[in-house]
Amino acid sequence: MYLPFEVKKKDNYADIFHEFINNYEKGRITVKEYKMNVSLAFDNNYIQYAYITLMSLFINNSDAEISVFILQYDLSSESRRILTKLAEGYGSRVIFLDIYPEKLKSLPVNKWPVQVYFRLLLTEICPDELDRILYLDSDIIVNASLKELYLTQFEDNDLCACYDLNLLATTEEIFLYHRHPALAPLLKNKCYINSGMLLFNLEKMRKKYSLNSYMEACVKLEGKIYAPDQDLINYVHAGRIKPLDPCKYNYPAYIAFIDGKRSNNASEIPIMHFVCEKPWQGGNHAHFETEMIWWKYALKSPYKDKLLERFLNDAISDPTIMENLNGTDEIKNALVAENARLKKELNTAIEQMKKMISIFSK
Repeated sequence: MYLPFEVKKKDNYADIFHEFINNYEKGRITVKEYKMNVSLAFDNNYIQYAYITLMSLFINNSDAEISVFILQYDLSSESRRILTKLAEGYGSRVIFLDIYPEKLKSLPVNKWPVQVYFRLLLTEICPDELDRILYLDSDIIVNASLKELYLTQFEDNDLCACYDLNLLATTEEIFLYHRHPALAPLLKNKCYINSGMLLFNLEKMRKKYSLNSYMEACVKLEGKIYAPDQDLINYVHAGRIKPLDPCKYNYPAYIAFIDGKRSNNASEIPIMHFVCEKPWQGGNHAHFETEMIWWKYALKSPYKDKLLERFLNDAISDPTIMENLNGTDEIKNALVAENARLKKELNTAIEQMKKMISIFSK
């Protein structure tokens, strides 16, 4: 149970009781029903987005005493203070686990930051008393209680995760463009999972796996991995991942919009994942109504003014319109040329058809 006031030995216990009743009636007392271990990995440049993810987690899981294990290597003292204050305000706590990126330098990163590999260290770096931990990406919004998810039975699996819905329309040729052929069966059987949400069975995994397990897998795959941590997790734990409903626990925001979900029924989706372009980015990319779910929490954060200013600046200064007006957009020009060619061929076909109709009518 979390008390929003400090109890000291010299205090009068009758006064403490009355204060407890007063706070309980005003909704300031939060009863914690269970403990939940959560982990995020991000650098100091991503603090505002991680803050919003954590805030959404705390707001919608007030019945859990949450311990957040942050995997990091460069967070400033101010960032640590802000995150600690956020957690304590909801009766939870933050633990900072220092990671040394040098350990990961032999792994390919491609376009991804090195932090994507930090989750592979959870079995080694988490305290031994933790039997499970929920990993979340920092571009996620938690819309509802995660109790059902967190208490899922592993059934002797290494972890629980969701099929990557981003691959629904992906062909094997595209999937394997940057990947090793050994990963192809995972796409074919629709069991390739997205690593943005992972429920680790630490009790089992720490007995069998370490960072070396993934490094050895990378060698077997000849370094041909595209989404680096994700490909390695899929390969190493193939056949030992319990599938969960992706439309509940790892729903890509743009797919949720296409599927008819809107911001007013977001509570039906416990975990919304803002993959690809982000809702806080302005500029030349599609936006969806489901992004309002992210902004709902962002506007409650201390970063709201900076986020709005950046978004507006990006949107206003985007050069796409001027490029199109000036005719420098190569894709547009190619489409215009293709359209002219098709129009010419269509007119030729129509003239030929008219001649044939004339012949047959005679």
